[in-house]
Amino acid sequence: MPSSAEGSRSQQDQRQKPGESLDSNPCHPIACKIQGCLERTGFNQAKCEHLIDDLYRCCAKFYQERGPQAEADSCPLLSVVQRRLKQMEKEGKNVGRNGGELIQGKMVG
Repeated sequence: MPSSAEGSRSQQDQRQKPGESLDSNPCHPIACKIQGCLERTGFNQAKCEHLIDDLYRCCAKFYQERGPQAEADSCPLLSVVQRRLKQMEKEGKNVGRNGGELIQGKMVG
């Protein structure tokens, strides 16, 4: 019988793409926090909004560092991230340096 550490590792492996490590999917821990928050709050998205914003900031950094063609299961498409960051900016939320550059179309990669 597998230990709980082995069991959680196999669940983690199922969520990742073959050959993909958590290092290549840096926003994965935030996505897991969102899922936990949603479960704890009866799927009340408003109570987890701060984590959702953090995920979009993380994904902005991910795309800035790896380019517009990068992929990670934890991040929506680049166009979705850009749209969300623009909305966050309109709401007066901090989008971070990477988010600001992404909104303006400045890509490193």
